[in-house]
This record gives sequence, C-alpha cells and structure tokens, in this order.
Amino acid sequence: DYFRSWPALFPDREQAAIALGDSPLAHAWAADLEPVDGGFAPRFDASVMRRVIEPVHRCALRAWSELTVPVTVIVGECGDVSAARRQRLAKTQPSARFVSVPVSGHDLHLDNPVGWLASLRAAVS
Repeated sequence: DYFRSWPALFPDREQAAIALGDSPLAHAWAADLEPVDGGFAPRFDASVMRRVIEPVHRCALRAWSELTVPVTVIVGECGDVSAARRQRLAKTQPSARFVSVPVSGHDLHLDNPVGWLASLRAAVS
C-alpha cells in the first residue's frame, strides 16, 4: 500500500521526493509535507486518506461507456493521466472530448486556475 510504505518522518523534502517517486503526484506529496520536529511529515492521516481514495479507485469503464451526455475530460498536461489511459477512455467513450491544460499537473485547478477555468467554461457553454 502506497501510504503505508511512507516512513513516519522524512529527513528533508529531497529525500521524500526520492522515496515517493518521480511522478507529478509524488512531487506534489513531497512539496506538501509539513515541517515538524525531526523532519517532514504528511499533513494528513494515511489511514483516512486511504479510506477516502479507495472508493474512487475502481473500474468504471462500463458506466463511462454508457454515458449519453456530452463529456469533456480536462487534464493537466503534466498530470498523471497517461496517453494510454486517455486512448482507452476515448475508445470506450468515442464522443468524449479531451482538453489538456498547459503548465499543470494533477491539481490543474491549483497549478493553472486561469487555464482550468477557461477550459471548464468552454466545456459547459
């Protein structure tokens, strides 16, 4: 389990980045660590985070394929939705439109709020 693999404390953010991996999401986790006595720690309880994330990490391709409304998928250009995953989503829901927001990763609404909001507005107008 990803969160269980974390040590209680990281000595510094650089060591955290090495330990957590070289993905945009791992870099975000490392950047968000809180300085505490003896090092850096997560700002959250890993067991709570795991319980929150588990329900949304299930395969929903069947439901996705059955959508009959217009669908726009907005992703960050440096995010963790791979090209292979985008292709699989497009194949399963051919009517979906994909928009990539520049200079953004997993949290594109935080990384590039202007680009994210423009993409969102264009999708709903």
